[in-house]
Amino acid sequence: MSSFSSKQFNMSYPNNIDCHYWTVARNKILCNELKKINFSGLALDVGCGRGVDVQKFRAAGFDFYGAEVGNPEPYFPNYEEILYYGQDSFDLNEDFRKEVEVLSFLDVLEHIKDPKTFLQKHFEYFPNAKWIIATVPARQELFSNYDTCFGHYKRYNLACCASLFSKNKILSIQYFFHLLYFPALFFKIFGIKRNTTISPPSKHIQKIHNFISKYFIYEAKFFPKKFVGSSILCVVKI
Repeated sequence: MSSFSSKQFNMSYPNNIDCHYWTVARNKILCNELKKINFSGLALDVGCGRGVDVQKFRAAGFDFYGAEVGNPEPYFPNYEEILYYGQDSFDLNEDFRKEVEVLSFLDVLEHIKDPKTFLQKHFEYFPNAKWIIATVPARQELFSNYDTCFGHYKRYNLACCASLFSKNKILSIQYFFHLLYFPALFFKIFGIKRNTTISPPSKHIQKIHNFISKYFIYEAKFFPKKFVGSSILCVVKI
C-alpha cells in the first residue's frame, strides 16, 4: 500500500475539511451503517490519513483507531495514541489485531493494484474481524485528472465491488452522492479538469455545507441503491 506525499495529504485533508458537506455527509452515512449492525467493539480505519474520520467516529461513540503508512500531521491534536503512523495495518501489535471487529477502508481500495489480495491478507491478519465497511469512487466513466492526481487505479461499479467480496456475505452495497454524478459526468464529457485541491468551507458558509450534507444523507437513505452516484458504499459480513 503506497502513501500520499505531504502535498497530497494537505490537498485531500486541509484544515476545516471536517466541515465540508461531503465529509459531513459521508461520516453520518457511515455512522448510520455502524448503528445498523449494532457495532460496539473495536474498529480500525485502514489508510486513515490525518485521522478526520477516526475522530468523527469516536465522537459518535465508536471505538475507532487508525493506521496509515504515511506520516501526516494529525488533523486533531492529542490523537497520536489512536493513530498508528508510519506503518501499515499488518505491522500492528498482534494482540491489538485480534481485538479488531470492524475494518474500514474509506476511499482506500482504489489506490491498491490488487485489492482482492489486499483484503484477503487483512482477513488473515485480523482473525476476529466480523465486518468490512468500504467506500470507493464510483463509475469509470467519471475517471478524471482528479483520480490520476491521487493515484487511483480505477473507479468502481456495483459488480466490481461485489466481486471483491465474493466469498463474504454482502449486507449492503449501494451508490451514494447520486447528485454529484451528473456534474462530474458533464466535466468529463466536455473535457473540463477537476480541481484537485479540496477547498474547506469558511465559517460564514459552514451552515450552507451542513444543509447540503443533510440532502446527501437523505439521498443515501431513500434513493434506489442501484441509481448511479459518484461513490459506492459496501458493508460486508466476514
